[in-house]
Amino acid sequence: MYIGLDLETTGLNPKTDHIIEVAIILFDDEKILEEWTTLVRPPIQVPAFTTHLTGITNDMVKDAPLFKDVLENIREKVKDLPIMGHFIFFDINFLNENRTGLPNVQLDSCQLAQAFMHKEASYSLEVLAQKLNIPQPGAHRAINDVRANIELMWKLCAHVRALSSDEKQTLRPILKKSQWSWAPVLLNILDQAVRPEDTLIQNTESANASTGETHTDLKKLTQETEPPFLCEEGSHTTQDLMDYALAQDESSLLVLPYLQNLPSHSDLGVLKHPNQYLDEERLARFIERDILDTGSTMLALKASLWQKQTVKGEKAEIRLVKDEGSLWYDICCQEDDAGRSFYKKAQENAFQKKVIAVSQLHFLKDRSRKEPALPVPHNVIVSQLEELVRTVESAWHIRLSESRFLSDVERLQKENPEHKEILESLSSRVSILFGFCGMFLQKYGMPGDVRHPLVVETWHLNTSEWNKVKMSAESIEEVTAALGSHMQITPTLDEFSKYLSYLTKILRTASPILWLTWSADEQPIVHSFPEKPADLFRERVWKDLPRLHCFCHHGDLKDKFEFLKKELGLPENLKTIQAEQSLGLPIEYPKMTMRSPNDTAYVSDVAHELSTQLDKVEGNSMVLVNAQTASEQLFYKLSDFAKANNKKLFVQFMGGGLGKIVKMSENSNGRNIYVGNEDLFDLLVSEGIPLSFLAMHRLPFSNPKDPIQMGRAKAYEDAYKGYTLPQAALRFRSILNDFLGNEWKGKRILILDPRIKDYEEWFY
Repeated sequence: MYIGLDLETTGLNPKTDHIIEVAIILFDDEKILEEWTTLVRPPIQVPAFTTHLTGITNDMVKDAPLFKDVLENIREKVKDLPIMGHFIFFDINFLNENRTGLPNVQLDSCQLAQAFMHKEASYSLEVLAQKLNIPQPGAHRAINDVRANIELMWKLCAHVRALSSDEKQTLRPILKKSQWSWAPVLLNILDQAVRPEDTLIQNTESANASTGETHTDLKKLTQETEPPFLCEEGSHTTQDLMDYALAQDESSLLVLPYLQNLPSHSDLGVLKHPNQYLDEERLARFIERDILDTGSTMLALKASLWQKQTVKGEKAEIRLVKDEGSLWYDICCQEDDAGRSFYKKAQENAFQKKVIAVSQLHFLKDRSRKEPALPVPHNVIVSQLEELVRTVESAWHIRLSESRFLSDVERLQKENPEHKEILESLSSRVSILFGFCGMFLQKYGMPGDVRHPLVVETWHLNTSEWNKVKMSAESIEEVTAALGSHMQITPTLDEFSKYLSYLTKILRTASPILWLTWSADEQPIVHSFPEKPADLFRERVWKDLPRLHCFCHHGDLKDKFEFLKKELGLPENLKTIQAEQSLGLPIEYPKMTMRSPNDTAYVSDVAHELSTQLDKVEGNSMVLVNAQTASEQLFYKLSDFAKANNKKLFVQFMGGGLGKIVKMSENSNGRNIYVGNEDLFDLLVSEGIPLSFLAMHRLPFSNPKDPIQMGRAKAYEDAYKGYTLPQAALRFRSILNDFLGNEWKGKRILILDPRIKDYEEWFY
C-alpha cells in the first residue's frame, strides 16, 4: 500500500511560505482505500496569485484549523508507508519545515514519468493528465491532484508491465543495483503478469521540418562579387539560403544559427556537434557501474529504452531533466571517439550530400580546435553573421566545476584500476583547489547576489587567498603531467587532461576574462572567456576557408560594418554588399504616448496599449519582456482582458515551466497570449508554435555587469556607443528575424519602448 499526498501553499519557499491545504489518500496497486483532506489557516493572508491558481480564498481558510492542530492526523494517516506525490520533495520539505518529521520512503511520480516518457515538453501533473486522458476537475486543489496523481502512477505501472520481454530484461540489472526509491517497486512490477487493460504510453513525436517563403534570389544578388564577401539583405529567409547553397556549382557547408525547422531536401545533410549524439559503447559502460544513484538510474532506464527505438540517436529526441543534463556527457559521443556512435552514422550520411548544414555553435567550437573535424568544402556559407557576436559567448565561454573533474576521475579509475593511487591523489588535489576557490569567492564575491559573482582583477592576484589557489593549481599540474606516462591515452584521459591543464593555466595567469560564481547547490564554478576573441576568429575560424560567403540581415550600423569586422575578426579582403531589402519590416508603434521604461507607470501604459491591440490579432501573440517582475505585473493587468476577449493568457514564472506553457496552450492554439522573456520566445520559435503578433516591451540591452560584456567592452574607447549600442541593435534585429522566420505573411511587430526613436539610426 501507498500514501498519496499533496499540499497547497501560499508560495514556493518552505521557510517563508505556509500550508493552506492537505490531502492524503491510502491506495494500493488497483484501488483507493481511504481519503482525507483539510484546509489549513495560515498566519498570513492568502496571496492573490495563490487564490487565482487554487481557488482557495481567505474566507475559505479563516475558520480552518491551524497546522499544529492537524499534525497528529497527518502522522496517523501516513504511518510508515511509502509517500507518493508529484514533485513530492516539495511537499515533504514543507512538512518537515513544520516539524512533521516524516522519514518515509518518498516516491516522486514526476521522476517515474521522466524515466519512461522520454520526450515530453513538460512533466507537470496537469500536462500529463491531459495527455493520458486522466480526469482532473479542480486542478490545484489538493484532493483532486492526489486522485489524478494516483491514476498517473497506475498508468505508468501499466506501461512498464506492457513492455516487451527484451525491454524488461534490459531494465532488471539496472534496477537491481539502483539506489532510486522506485527501484524495488519497479522490480516487483516487472515480475507481474500483463493485464488486459495494460497499454504502452506513446511518446510525443517531434515536429517535422517545413518549407518557407522565398523572398530574395541571393545568387543573383551576389553574382557580380567573388568570395569572400558579406551581403546585408534584411528579408531573406532560410529557404532563400538553402536555394542559394543548392545552386552553387560545388559542395557547400551551410552554417546557420539554429537547425530546427530547417527545410528538408534530398541534397541536404544535417550534422550536429558530436555531443548531440548517443554513443552506444559509452552507454554500455555507464550501465555497468557498480551502483547507480537516482539520476544515473533514470538516465540509464530512459536511454536504454530509447536506444532500442531510435534511428538517429540524437539528443533532441529525448528530454533530459535535472542531473541528466550533466550525466549525458558520460554517454554521448566525444569528438575523438571511434566507437559505434550515432554521430559517425550522421557524419557518413551528411558527407555524401551536396550541402552540409551545421549550427554556428558547432562551427565555432570545431574551428577553434587545433585540428578541426568538419570538412571544408568548396564553399562555406555563413548565415546571419551578426548572430556570431552572441553565439561566440556560448561557444567559447568555459565553465569548470569540481564535480565535472571528479566524475572524469571516476571514469578514469574504472579504465585504469591499477593506477588508483595517483588518481585518488589527483582527486584530492582538485577538491582542495576548488575549496580554495570557494574561500576566495566567499571573501571577495558580491554579497548582494546569491551567486556571489566575482571578476578576477589584477589586484586579486596579489592576495594571500589567491596565492593558495595558485599554489594548489601548480601542485595539480605536477600530477597531471605524469598521467600520460602512466596511463594509456583514451578519449576520457585526453578530455580530462586538456580541461584540467586549461583550468590550472587560467588560475595561475588569469590572462583571459576570468570570474567565479556559486552554483545552485553552492559549489564554486570557474568561468573563462578569451580576452581577445577577434584574434581567435582571425587565427582559427576564417583561416584556410577557400570561398567564404557571409550573409546578414543587419550589420552595417552606419559604420561600413566596422563593428562586425572588429568583433568577428573578419578577413581583411572581405568585400561588402548592401542590398535594398526586398520586403519592409511590418513594424508598428503605440498609438498613445508611452512613458519611459524606467517610470513605475510604464507597465500600465504597456498594458493599456496591448489591450487596444491584442483584441484585433488573429492568431497567437507574444509579449516579450526582459524581467520576471514585468511578467508578473502584466499577468494581473491582462487577465481580465484575456477572459473578456476569449483569449488564453500564458505567463512565464506564473504557474509552471516553459514546457508546461507550450503543452497547455495547444488546446487554445490561435487564441493564445504569451508573456515572457527570450527563453520562452526561443522555445516557441523552436517548437514551431505559430506567432502572428510580437510586442517588444523593452529594447534588448545586455546586462552591463555581465563579465563577458565588461571584458569585451574594454576594447572600445566609448564602450556604450562602440559596443553596448551596436550589440543591442543586432540582438533587436535578430529577435525580429526569428519571429518572422520563413513565413512573413500576416505578421505584425509592435515596439513599445519609446527609446527606439532615439536609436533609429542604429536599430534600422
